[in-house]
Amino acid sequence: MRKTYLNYDEINNTINIKDSYLEKYSEENSHPFYEPLPMEYDVFSELNIQDVQFQTSQKEFLDAILSDLKNKLKELFAYYGAIKTLPKLTVLNDTDNAIIINWIYSNYRIYVNIESEIEDSFYGIVIQDQEKNIRSNSGKMDYTNYKKIIDQILYFLFNQV
Repeated sequence: MRKTYLNYDEINNTINIKDSYLEKYSEENSHPFYEPLPMEYDVFSELNIQDVQFQTSQKEFLDAILSDLKNKLKELFAYYGAIKTLPKLTVLNDTDNAIIINWIYSNYRIYVNIESEIEDSFYGIVIQDQEKNIRSNSGKMDYTNYKKIIDQILYFLFNQV
């Protein structure tokens, strides 16, 4: 069973927040590097990177993006606790061998395209509001700005109702 920060009480049909998603403190789970994300924030569990073909530069950029995302999710969890359940990331290859990371929600989609030439990579967010209007935002993404973009994406995600 996956560890979670939330505790579902079947008898009273309620959800309670636990003090920690770790069952017990021990030497093997005390270091932040080994501490897994709680189930609500574990967006990486269905990521099949081994099924994706990539160049070394693409893999390095993908690793940098995912590592930064994981660290920021850990920080958010440590500060706020589990305030929402996040959907899983998916990754695949495009026809031009770009790596595409998708984060799909019911009314918006976040994507990152990692191109063979890293400086040609980009990201985007597409949103459909309740009135069925479509809005989008996209831009270039490379080593100079990916951390700021991840911050903006997480700010957007955690401020959605």
